[in-house]
Amino acid sequence: MACDLCGRDSDLVKTKIEGVVLSVCTSCSRHGKVMEVPSFIVKTKEGTVKHGMPQFEEMVIENYSKVIKEAREKAGLDHKELGQKVAERESVLSRVETGGITPDLVLAKKLQKALNIKLIEKVEL
Repeated sequence: MACDLCGRDSDLVKTKIEGVVLSVCTSCSRHGKVMEVPSFIVKTKEGTVKHGMPQFEEMVIENYSKVIKEAREKAGLDHKELGQKVAERESVLSRVETGGITPDLVLAKKLQKALNIKLIEKVEL
């Protein structure tokens, strides 16, 4: 298979580079963080065989700003009231709603709980 960065045909490893998981050669893997794939072991009569399991990462959904704004308005809260509920500044919540910043997983989980919405999805790497 070919490396996603340099195109070289070699053994590839999943590596997170600039927030994107790519299949790259060992040489290019130095540009990011190699993702370890959890594995399980299956024992057979012929010997032990190791199999990899798919890995998942939690990510904030794409249309987070619209979902948050609609849920906040439906709940009848302004930025100040929501900020008090999730212990966050009004300005941060305002920028999240306009798409100016993407909430990290901690803030997204707080907003999910406070507004009873789904903002985080598991994505297979």
